[in-house]
Amino acid sequence: MIDYLLVPDYIGDLVVALKGYFSKEPSLLEMKIDKVVIVGDTHGAINISDLAFSKLQEGYSVIMLGDLIDRVPESLKNLVFSMEMKLLTNRVFIIRGNHESSLTPPYYGFLDELKENGIDYLYDEFLEMFASIPYGILLNDVILCVHGGIASGGLTLEDIKKLPKGDTVPENKTAFEILWNDPREFIEGFLPSTRSDGAYFFGRNVFEQFMKSNRLSYLIRGHEVKMTGIADIFSGKLITVFSSEYHGGKKGILMIDQGKLIRIIQD
Repeated sequence: MIDYLLVPDYIGDLVVALKGYFSKEPSLLEMKIDKVVIVGDTHGAINISDLAFSKLQEGYSVIMLGDLIDRVPESLKNLVFSMEMKLLTNRVFIIRGNHESSLTPPYYGFLDELKENGIDYLYDEFLEMFASIPYGILLNDVILCVHGGIASGGLTLEDIKKLPKGDTVPENKTAFEILWNDPREFIEGFLPSTRSDGAYFFGRNVFEQFMKSNRLSYLIRGHEVKMTGIADIFSGKLITVFSSEYHGGKKGILMIDQGKLIRIIQD
């Protein structure tokens, strides 16, 4: 990608603009779109982001499931590119991942990358922007897109709509779990996760209860490494899309066209 993406003043202006943009968006975006490309964690895979954005010319919208940063040296460029595309078109939507917080950038590379590019003075501005990003998207009334998974406590779509924004690490328990929770096929209810304090694994029974009570057909999420790029469990109703090159597996994007799910896998 071209060098202007790393010009400090340009990045600073983008961060301010996007913070304002995200702040006006609700915690749960609701939209009706016939053609959409859904991108999982990219962690700096700018070529995968570019592939997804190329579909804009074909009339698709793009949903990014969070975790644009960390892991690789080009995560800043990937983030800035994605931010720019969001500002240039009204058909790019970004939801928050667990890496879009103050918990991971000091340890997984993003803060070091800001230092290397001489813009670590913008770190707090980035965190404030991350804290303003929506937590989910309700697509065509029946598809829920979040980064991690469902939360404990009888979660409803109304709960997601009411989630507060603005915390660099979500203090709201439900918000934190939506970013961090993972599904597991052979458990019941919610069990503590090995990922982080306050995170949980959730089983089929609570997932099916959530889907039925909220009248949903699919839950599409990222967050979890899938070497096949895309994987599903719970009778195909929960789909994980993983688009990062860092872990050495295949990279997936999921296209939805007039209700048909199309899997695009990159080696």
